[in-house]
Amino acid sequence: MLIEVDRVLEVKNSRIWPNVIVSPMAGVTDIAFRKLLWELADKRIGLTVSEFISVEAQPVLTPRNLQAITPFAGEKPFAVQLFGASPKKMAQAVIEVQELKPDFIEINAGCPMKAVIGRGGGSSLLKDLPRLQKMLHLSRKVLDIPLLLKTRIGWDQESINIVEVARIAEGEGVEMLTIHGRTREQAYKGLAHWPSIAKAAQSVKIPVIGNGDIATAEGARQRLQQYPELAGVSVGLALMHNPWLMAQVADLWSGLPVKVPGAMDLQQMFQRYMDLLIENGYTMDSLAGRLKQLVARILRFIEPDIYDIRHEILTSTHTAELLDKLWHFLEKEYKYRGCVFVPGRIKNLNGAGSTTIEE
Repeated sequence: MLIEVDRVLEVKNSRIWPNVIVSPMAGVTDIAFRKLLWELADKRIGLTVSEFISVEAQPVLTPRNLQAITPFAGEKPFAVQLFGASPKKMAQAVIEVQELKPDFIEINAGCPMKAVIGRGGGSSLLKDLPRLQKMLHLSRKVLDIPLLLKTRIGWDQESINIVEVARIAEGEGVEMLTIHGRTREQAYKGLAHWPSIAKAAQSVKIPVIGNGDIATAEGARQRLQQYPELAGVSVGLALMHNPWLMAQVADLWSGLPVKVPGAMDLQQMFQRYMDLLIENGYTMDSLAGRLKQLVARILRFIEPDIYDIRHEILTSTHTAELLDKLWHFLEKEYKYRGCVFVPGRIKNLNGAGSTTIEE
């Protein structure tokens, strides 16, 4: 057992183990993808979080939003993530959402997308801390379940205010804080600045989760060793390159050998993902885009490089053609070319250079 990283992470009555969390990603971590990760990890996932939904149009629990925030059977602990600009609307939304009995509700104060910040939500809250504080205060006041916050280290390099944000969150009753180590200005460029995350964690007593640039289970372990003030870490983009990452974390945390998937594992995973998409409303015709999203990223981690095959697969015009080419590669070409799946090959998921934030 890796005692130095396998820290006790409990929020109210929920134990989060392993202390590595699945970050929500809009358009990716829907119920089908989360269940895929859960099955591959043999149910050993500490915490999953829904795709976020807006609180601005009320009532919040529309059929579309309900689909986005409904867990699958056995998905516990589970958090619903909300975003918005209005503190009052956020408070009203959490009243509605907690009736669904999630384990946690998380407010998003970190999304860098223009569509979100243009309406006053996400990381735009980092430019208006009184509004963020009011949002947290009103939400905590009406909640019977734990309130979480996801944010960034600041709006830009000149306004790194994460320590102040962390103290506000703690003061308003937030029970766990997740910090992405980039500014809004960076979006997903550059590198996450983990010293800023650690500094915030040192300033409060609530659990702080670090997020940014973790590509492998070993990478998660190293971050937790390097920053003992953190209660855990979360991973996002890496899961699109390696859906086995949470399984590998659980194995590493348990002192078990970390399995490297082969061609048959890849084929079975893609097939199961398609089945889950169909179970949740997709058709064979409509799932090609979602399948390509995953195929494109995973095939980048095949050695030796298979650019020619990857290009041929991804230029397929319909699902049947895509599957014919993908299955042919995995059943024939993979072994013939001596291929190996190496998900940790690209250390920086965003192709970034060094951070510009001063130590």
